Amino acid sequence: MVTSPPGIGLGNTPAREIWRKLMPRTFFPGRGTLIEQTWLEAEAEGRLKERAESVLRVLESRGIPVSPAVHERIMTCTFMDTLGYWLEAAVTVSTAEEIFVHGG
Repeated sequence: MVTSPPGIGLGNTPAREIWRKLMPRTFFPGRGTLIEQTWLEAEAEGRLKERAESVLRVLESRGIPVSPAVHERIMTCTFMDTLGYWLEAAVTVSTAEEIFVHGG
């Protein structure tokens, strides 16, 4: 079901102006709800997964073997900054394990 923004169905009438003044400026259907919270969490998880996969891709493209334990540690990391350090390190390390010396 598609819904219109508040006040749209009121046309250009005084009632529309009253409605707009009553509604908070930040009104958005679903804002602050479990739906929005779930969406934001999924978005954050997606960014983490993408960053972790980038670390692994860099290591793979450089021909550096990644053990199952290293793969698991990278993929389960929940800190974007740590994954960023690991991504930078992946460009220069000689072994996959060396990325953990850099921020992790």
